[in-house]
Amino acid sequence: MLQRTGVGFLRVQTWMGFISKKQATRSFRTHNNATTLPVDQPRSDAISKLSNPATPNLSRPQPNADSTHLDSIDNFLAQPSWSVHTMLADSDSTTPEVSDAELQNLIRLSALPQPDSSQAQCIRTTLLTQLRFVQAIQRVDTSGVAPFVCLRNETDAGRRASTIGLADLKAALSHESYSGKCARPRRRQSQEPPKMADWDVLGASLNVTEMNGEKYFTVKSGADTETIPGVMQQEYERMLSLE
Repeated sequence: MLQRTGVGFLRVQTWMGFISKKQATRSFRTHNNATTLPVDQPRSDAISKLSNPATPNLSRPQPNADSTHLDSIDNFLAQPSWSVHTMLADSDSTTPEVSDAELQNLIRLSALPQPDSSQAQCIRTTLLTQLRFVQAIQRVDTSGVAPFVCLRNETDAGRRASTIGLADLKAALSHESYSGKCARPRRRQSQEPPKMADWDVLGASLNVTEMNGEKYFTVKSGADTETIPGVMQQEYERMLSLE
């Protein structure tokens, strides 16, 4: 009877007291499978476990690894270890002073006009600040650091801009045709003549001689040597005399 009616009837009889808790287990059949139900536990626990299925753990989720990594970066950047002002500090006594003669020589080499006393003092202060910055950069330990081959934009946008895609090759691929069993690409010969540059070759030259409707460059080989256009003019006159 218990196998036929199932767990519902067993739970009602246990709750009403018809079945004592001394009866250890009762077997019932569900979907043609034998299942064993313990009934020696308290009534409230048995009913709650049978009526409420197991629910997932809804406790506080564990912190993500990416958020933890970002928090560590923010904490590192929140405490600066150096500043540009330390490289430009005036307390550095190792920087040599710039004399008036050296300052005048630098201004002369830079093709600048000679300044007055106030401008010279301002230029000297700026020059000392720049020298301190250069010396601070030179003191940086670069042992084991490979030099830059070139400066590139390593961001995602820079990589996408420098990547050659199918859209960039579309113009070149449009001149190809496929033929044969293996459909090998063949480049079609362009029927359009190459475009010539539209510019006047002789327009910017001063030594141009016009003869018989044609323009020629004038080339001078020396002071005692006759120019080539003059020789050509004499040859042309000689040919006319023969006719």
